[in-house]
Amino acid sequence: MKSKNENNKVSQWLTRSVLFIVAIALLVNFFPRQGDRGYVFQEGRPWSYSLLTAPFDIPIYKDEARLNYERDSIMKGLRPVFTKDNAVASQMIQEFSAQINNMRESAISQQGKQAFIDAIKTIYDQGIISSEQYKSLNDNKVSIIHVRENNTLKNSNTEDFYSPKKAYEEIVAKFPDAYQQHLLQVCNLNNYLVANVLYDSITTNKVRDELLQKIALSDGIVQAGERIVDRGEIITPEIYRILSSYEIMIAKNASKGNYHQHSTLAGQVLVFGCILAFLYFFLAFFLCLLHLQLYKNKDKLNHEQLNP
Repeated sequence: MKSKNENNKVSQWLTRSVLFIVAIALLVNFFPRQGDRGYVFQEGRPWSYSLLTAPFDIPIYKDEARLNYERDSIMKGLRPVFTKDNAVASQMIQEFSAQINNMRESAISQQGKQAFIDAIKTIYDQGIISSEQYKSLNDNKVSIIHVRENNTLKNSNTEDFYSPKKAYEEIVAKFPDAYQQHLLQVCNLNNYLVANVLYDSITTNKVRDELLQKIALSDGIVQAGERIVDRGEIITPEIYRILSSYEIMIAKNASKGNYHQHSTLAGQVLVFGCILAFLYFFLAFFLCLLHLQLYKNKDKLNHEQLNP
């Protein structure tokens, strides 16, 4: 019998605990929360809600089309960076000179040999760009490039440089004599015309990223308390951009406020728990007093019946 009573007490305690937790959960769930509602809106359609004012400063963000246009403008105006490698030029000129001077052709004088060497020096002083980069510059209509030489960066016209093919044609054109051209073929002139103006992708990408980062994501601001739109007002492209910016800011604030929201929820659970606990003990105390009063009244009634 005693075990049965204990089981009943445990069952009652568990039931009360579950009801207590459920009551707190329901109160927290239906308790109004401070927050911003989501809006459904469309450009060219009337605003379906009441007056909306800016609850905080709202930067007016540019739309994706505008940002893409500005990015494309920067990319079109980007001047790629090249590095002039004088060591490559010196090595090629030295090897070409050795090849020319070792030729056994007796019909060419030392002066003629020097003319060949001077011609290739002139080409390298101007600069040779690889065929791929040369084609890319022309295809993208890049008229000016940055060239770094001896730690100095300067602007240079793209048309002033040579590709290996253009350099070969330039040198051959300087020597119209058939025998001289034959000698240039014999010494394999093509082998000594390599790029000495090299594309610097790292620096170019760094310059590009710096320019892209300078693009302002917004081009205006709506100050806190300023009117945005009222019921029935047609949503113009500018209002649409402001409303879109407002939603972006709401999303950012929500992501930053997760900890605050969790703290608020925990606080609500604690408050409602304390309130329910207070009400429970208050009712228990009230029922105890009521039971005691009824017991006294019953005892008094029994006493009066026994002693008329």
